Amino acid sequence: MASKETTMLDCQFLLVFLFLALMAMVPFGASLGVNWGTMATHQLPPSKVVKMLRDNGIHKLKLFEYNEGIMTALTGTDIEVMVGIPNNMLKDISENPSAAASWVYNNVNGYCYDGGVNIKYVAVGNEPFLQTYNNTYLQYTLPALRNIQNALDESGVKCRYKATVPFNADIYYSPESNPVPSTGDFRPEVKELAIEIIQFLYLHDAPFTVNIYPFLSLYGNDYFPVEFAFFDGLSRPLRDGDNFYKNAFDANLDTLYYALGKAGFSEIEVIVGEVGWPTDGDKNANIQYAKRFNQGLIRHILSGVGTPARKGEIEVYLFSLLDENAKSIEPGGFERHWGIFEFDGKPKYELDLTGNEVNRGLAAVEDVKYQLKRWCILDPEATDLEELPKSIDYACSLSDCTALGYGSSCNHLTVEGNASYAFNMYYQVNNQNDWDCDFSGLAIVTDDNPSEEGCPFPVMIAYGSSILLHGGHLLDVFLRIIEFLSVAERLKKSYSSANNAALSNNSVSSKAEDRRSVVAIQSEFNKRASKIGFGIHQTSQKLAKLAKLAKRTSVFDDPTAEIQELTAVIKQDITALNSAVVDLQLLCNSQNESGNISSDTTTHSTTVVDNLKNRLMSATKEFKEVLTMRTENMKVHENRRQLFSSTASKDSTNPFIRQRPLVSRSASTTSTTSPPPWANGSTSSQLFPGKQADGESQPLLQQQQQHQQQLVPLQDSYMQSRAEALHNVESTIHELSSIFTQLATMVSQQGELAIRIDENMDESLANVEGAQSQLVRYLNSISSNRWLMIKIFFILIVFLMFFLFFVA
Repeated sequence: MASKETTMLDCQFLLVFLFLALMAMVPFGASLGVNWGTMATHQLPPSKVVKMLRDNGIHKLKLFEYNEGIMTALTGTDIEVMVGIPNNMLKDISENPSAAASWVYNNVNGYCYDGGVNIKYVAVGNEPFLQTYNNTYLQYTLPALRNIQNALDESGVKCRYKATVPFNADIYYSPESNPVPSTGDFRPEVKELAIEIIQFLYLHDAPFTVNIYPFLSLYGNDYFPVEFAFFDGLSRPLRDGDNFYKNAFDANLDTLYYALGKAGFSEIEVIVGEVGWPTDGDKNANIQYAKRFNQGLIRHILSGVGTPARKGEIEVYLFSLLDENAKSIEPGGFERHWGIFEFDGKPKYELDLTGNEVNRGLAAVEDVKYQLKRWCILDPEATDLEELPKSIDYACSLSDCTALGYGSSCNHLTVEGNASYAFNMYYQVNNQNDWDCDFSGLAIVTDDNPSEEGCPFPVMIAYGSSILLHGGHLLDVFLRIIEFLSVAERLKKSYSSANNAALSNNSVSSKAEDRRSVVAIQSEFNKRASKIGFGIHQTSQKLAKLAKLAKRTSVFDDPTAEIQELTAVIKQDITALNSAVVDLQLLCNSQNESGNISSDTTTHSTTVVDNLKNRLMSATKEFKEVLTMRTENMKVHENRRQLFSSTASKDSTNPFIRQRPLVSRSASTTSTTSPPPWANGSTSSQLFPGKQADGESQPLLQQQQQHQQQLVPLQDSYMQSRAEALHNVESTIHELSSIFTQLATMVSQQGELAIRIDENMDESLANVEGAQSQLVRYLNSISSNRWLMIKIFFILIVFLMFFLFFVA
């Protein structure tokens, strides 16, 4: 009996051991993946990041576009990959099946082999139905999806891939009258097309992918219950029939499930392509909230419970892996801080990917190399701070200052601290170049870490280079090259003059004075060019703001005063910049004609002027287009007003008659109206007191007439102001046309000058070649004469010897 009990206990222990062993073989977070975005100025080596993924047990990865370096690093791993196609490729792929086949051949098929990359899905676009895209990609999404799936099916490789489309959660909704998940449905304007895509996915056994962000619900609504955004915060759940909801994630996902069910696809697989919480850039974006949300999400997903409406496992991809400091911040400053790791691969907080209720630290990226430990800060001895706001704005526009925003981690800094932070971010993004820590003498480089509590001043990693170099910064680099060439030329001349001891003191003094003059002119040229480039950059920013204002077409949302003010400012800026470019051109011409500078400096100076002209021409053209659009909108408003005015005048002179259809048309009509047949006796006299109505209608009519008399001058004043605004816009367009013509003429003249220079160079080259040929002939003649002299000398020697031996 005891032996049987012992045997049973041994079997039980064996079963428990086998179960634990099998559990150990299953990777942690089998249904959990991450998004890896690459919109950063400096990126870690993909091989190091992939090793970090494996060290943390992450076995699912979503990429927003094909990246050869990342795919190479993933080769030979067991990480399951979803490769994305950017939205800007949808049009070409939707219209050309060959483009789809080419993309599949180049980016997918080559990794289908034993030991290749475990690609499972291809994401066609990213949130193409997003409302802020204004239907830009609606017509391309389904054809592109169809062409990609066909190309995958016909690729001829053994691997089987599925194409999907990641949608934003704004594709579905619950009505305001009953905002619960069970009333969920697709937006009416995209419902038909969305169902066609869902049907295609269902027929090809592909999943429906959706991006859900409870943080955005909190960010866009101050009245949104904060605790409902998390998985552990709501003590009293929200009820929807028999279902109870304790968090926004489940409610949002169930809204989608109900919408799919109403469309007839309740069984289709659903993947949550993006979900996460940012750590900076907003008052609700911080480390504490991010850890709380992501840890609660992981426990919820790995529990396998599902949602109230659909039980079971959910496949989820966290957003995101690393911070991306080059993402657009138009939605908000938080866009650059979604990562669970910093830009350098350090984990931001403890996160247990196993869901076992333990504070398990994440493994960081190993052996990361950094740039030198030095920072760019505001010079404590700087006194002239008039240009400081512009310098801060310039630095932030070309780097990442989102940590300085309201409610962000560095919001507590002083003005000096803000300046130092902005200068340092610009300095780090541009690889710690010494010339990027100047800002008109306001900044200095320091070896002392200026970080403050809760606000670190980062040092950039030593990988890659900045992708934020645009026209303005390229111009700065260009000017630095010119200065370097100028210094080299001066050193060369100095060396030559030092070796020439035969020169007189007066000559040396004269040449030194010429060199100083050349240096002064070149320095002045560089300062002017840099100032013009910065001015064009600021004008372009103002133009972008004006374009947004000019696009408003509603009569009730017409910022006329703001547009007029901004138009006047931009007009003054362009006029001033045009004059500055003309002066710079004259300075360049005088510098080139002096003959005291090298040909390289001349070429570079001419190129800088041409670059500034082209940028100013582009800004002027854009300004003209914006004003033309504004003129058309004003004309449309005027036509609309005249249409309604003429229609109203046909019925009555009362401007309110169309808004008040129940007002009696005249006092006489009211007084002569006979009472209805059911009105008689005392009741009739009480309900329809005719004389009393006559007495009341007269003051009402007088009030309407007085109101109308007051309204007419207002309408005339409004029309006069609109006419003046239209006239001002048209006159500005005319002036811009003249400026544009002047710039075009200058560019044309510069082109002719370049042609003449080329012709002179060709002529000079021909003269040099001719002189060279003459020198060769002269050398040949000298050589032949030398042989003749040798012959004569030899004959004389012979005669001399003959005379000595025989005659003497």
